[in-house]
Amino acid sequence: MTTSVFTYVHCKPDGVPFYVGKGKLYRATDLKPAYRNPYHGHITGKYGEDNILIGMYECSTNKIALELEIGLIKCIKRMQIPLANITNGGEGALGRPCSDVCKKAVSEANSKRVWTEEARHKVAVHCRGVKKPEQSERLRAEGRWKGERSPWYGKGDRQVGAKNHMAKAVWGEDKQLSVRYWSTLAEAARELGVSLQAVSQNIKKGYRSKGWLIRFKNDNI
Repeated sequence: MTTSVFTYVHCKPDGVPFYVGKGKLYRATDLKPAYRNPYHGHITGKYGEDNILIGMYECSTNKIALELEIGLIKCIKRMQIPLANITNGGEGALGRPCSDVCKKAVSEANSKRVWTEEARHKVAVHCRGVKKPEQSERLRAEGRWKGERSPWYGKGDRQVGAKNHMAKAVWGEDKQLSVRYWSTLAEAARELGVSLQAVSQNIKKGYRSKGWLIRFKNDNI
């Protein structure tokens, strides 16, 4: 017998959602502040636990419940409704903000990490199976690798693909149907005042960058 998994939504008395979660039945209905983050506790304390509305969606698998949780959080945030969720849902801490104090603590902890011989051995064994580019192997064999940066550095298949991607000509259309052309994606990003990564992601998702719907030169809008 399997235990049901739920994706649930906690709402204020007026029906406005303020939290999305995933778990078993007891988790969905347990509103005790001790088991919730402070933001959730403030809201339940303000309205009272008995006045909080709970909506539950029973899911056949844990994976489906996680995907539904992520989708609901994204959908509600797009509606400009603030949520008490610290993360974007799903497993792990995706979307969770990290304070400067937290970043400093993590940095200090990593700087003091001591690699054991066993850990070094595991890394070495893993790296033996990684295929190295022929050019880097040739430079290493010629003795030109040690002490200087290889001419190949930063020009692997992934980097070359990214560089070519950013060097492609693009064009865009704004909301007034005005058309603009740029010789490279990098030029467009620089002129619009957004990062290359942001423009690239917006192209893939069909979003606008500073009001411009950008496409590559050979693509149709």
